[in-house]
Amino acid sequence: MSCSIQALFLGCKYDVLGFLWQNKDMDQTNGRPTVMTPEALQKLEEAFLLGCTDEEACLHAGISVRTLYNHQHLNEDFLQRKELLKQNPFLIARKTILKGLEKDPRLALMFMERKKKGEFSIRHEYTDNGGAALMTEEAVKEVLRSLEKL
Repeated sequence: MSCSIQALFLGCKYDVLGFLWQNKDMDQTNGRPTVMTPEALQKLEEAFLLGCTDEEACLHAGISVRTLYNHQHLNEDFLQRKELLKQNPFLIARKTILKGLEKDPRLALMFMERKKKGEFSIRHEYTDNGGAALMTEEAVKEVLRSLEKL
């Protein structure tokens, strides 16, 4: 493989000899036009904001998954933005939960049971701190039988 073709695949603008090479991010004057248009990028962002998978986002944008991965390889900033956009549904859910805490005391209690387990959780301990069983199932049955006799 020649240096100039390697430079093109690696996303370099210049090869070893200093010749300028165009990549997918530059205006192309020859060859096949890129499918990674501004419209396709906008559709990808819309889908990632909804928490879509890569496959779903590509279907929405009308591109192949390979095209997306090639674009990510050449554009690390795009990859980072994609990962941030995918977190949007969780941020919306978190905001919704926090707004609901004031209106619904049961929701507030469930929230505290999960976030502050040591203080608010209804605990069912079956093991000690070392992980050993406190009582076997047979021992529990024996205690219950003895209580029934009383």
